[in-house]
Amino acid sequence: MRYLFDTNTCSYVIHQRKGFESITHRMNGQRYGELVLSSIVLAELQFMVVKSAVPRAKREQLLRFLLQFHVAPFDESAALAYGQVRHQLERRGSPIGPLDTLIAAHALSLKATVVTNNTRHFGQVPGLAVESWYSDPRVRT
Repeated sequence: MRYLFDTNTCSYVIHQRKGFESITHRMNGQRYGELVLSSIVLAELQFMVVKSAVPRAKREQLLRFLLQFHVAPFDESAALAYGQVRHQLERRGSPIGPLDTLIAAHALSLKATVVTNNTRHFGQVPGLAVESWYSDPRVRT
């Protein structure tokens, strides 16, 4: 199984926000290659680094975080999936925002499950598998 993290989930882990332990617990149970980061998410994370008051420290945090992931380039297959996803969401009257639409399409093209705290948001995408790792009963916070 492949899991593609959204930007918010990455931010929770990188910044060790409340509840990050349940996410890292689940991450530790995966083999390399099962955790995927879209190049779209990497671009958003890099933006957070650049705009930070302490970009060097944030860059180091990001580099450590990236060691656990395979970064998948947004390719032709993802681009073709994007057109379909955006059309379906607009036809339903439930768009989810341009970057999240790109991330959802990328996950579909990779046959990956999106890991997010916003399951209702990403759950609007037809055929997209979505999970939240924010509350794992095996982890006490």
